[in-house]
Amino acid sequence: MSNEVLHGVTSEKNSMRSQRRVSRRYGGHLSHKVTEKIIRYATLIEQGELTLKDISLDIKPYVKRELDKILKKGSSK
Repeated sequence: MSNEVLHGVTSEKNSMRSQRRVSRRYGGHLSHKVTEKIIRYATLIEQGELTLKDISLDIKPYVKRELDKILKKGSSK
């Protein structure tokens, strides 16, 4: 992905659990820039402007997961 340092929250034992967790998608695993890129690619694939072959291998599993979420959400409506 990216070689950015992920700035998280404190891991002190005496802080509440909700204060120790990052609450956004892929928080603690991927940077916000990579997360934004994944969501953008999944949307472009859904619209037919890209294919999965156009995506780099390091983020392809994440894009597939996002695409599945988008398609599942669309089919339930």
